Amino acid sequence: MNPVLAPSTHHAYNDVEIDPARGIVRKRYAQGSPVERRRRMLAERTALEEVPMYSSICAVPHVLDSRIENDNPVLVSSYVPHTETLAEALTERPAGTSSSALVNSARFIHAVNKRTNSRYAVPADLQQKLRDYSSKFEGSLEEGLYGRVQALADGLSRTPIAKTHGDLKPLNILLGDKDGSAAVIDWEHYNDRSESYDIATLYGNTSLLLHANGKLHEAVGIASALEPYMGASAEMFYANLAGRTLVEFSPAVGRGEYGDPARVVPYLNGMLHASLDAVERPVPLSRFSATLVDRYAGLAERR
Repeated sequence: MNPVLAPSTHHAYNDVEIDPARGIVRKRYAQGSPVERRRRMLAERTALEEVPMYSSICAVPHVLDSRIENDNPVLVSSYVPHTETLAEALTERPAGTSSSALVNSARFIHAVNKRTNSRYAVPADLQQKLRDYSSKFEGSLEEGLYGRVQALADGLSRTPIAKTHGDLKPLNILLGDKDGSAAVIDWEHYNDRSESYDIATLYGNTSLLLHANGKLHEAVGIASALEPYMGASAEMFYANLAGRTLVEFSPAVGRGEYGDPARVVPYLNGMLHASLDAVERPVPLSRFSATLVDRYAGLAERR
């Protein structure tokens, strides 16, 4: 079975030139409207200027230069030496071998989320995701899910709003050559969201990645490691997980980037069902994950 790596906006929507010898990464924001390209570059530059104060346990690149070239924003940052991405490690070896780097990345992001938490509001970004993606992929949702998602969007309550990475997937976490060392890259979606958005993204995408590679049984250990960083509200964590699960329908259904959609879509529906249930009756993340493993691991590994 060839490893399946989750899609990354870092390379899918940008031109990225990596020069380890000179110690630089040159990123040209090539997709979207001129306003959107500039917004993404400014968001990443702001993040790389702000988050190093929280990065004692996890590295981030440093901004070296930013400019406009032929109407395209360009950001030049420092190259972070690494051996592989967390996505590569998870697909090629047992998840436990990279658990310390996963935990350090989660601790770092959790610190950013907690220390930039400055106000309470209804999370508009999540509300829009729930509405838009459930409408876009209504035909792929199991019966009853569309209405439940719309009801969740309508009923979201005020929650702590913080600065978030916005795309915290295993492909955006680099592993160093020392045990537990890691770096987080691709900050172009840095923005205000509910404080549990990033950890929900990390768990959801890691779970899907393991499922796609016939290793879903390892997700319970990942869930246990991430459980301390779920945030103050388990209900909001699972609401974010529901939103991120809907987002994953786009690469899974539209582009087949997690393998055969006939195998992946039932798992996404199952995770969405379970997330909505957990919003109403919160459970520890390890128990949530164990329930999904019991239902889907055998199916994933037999196919």
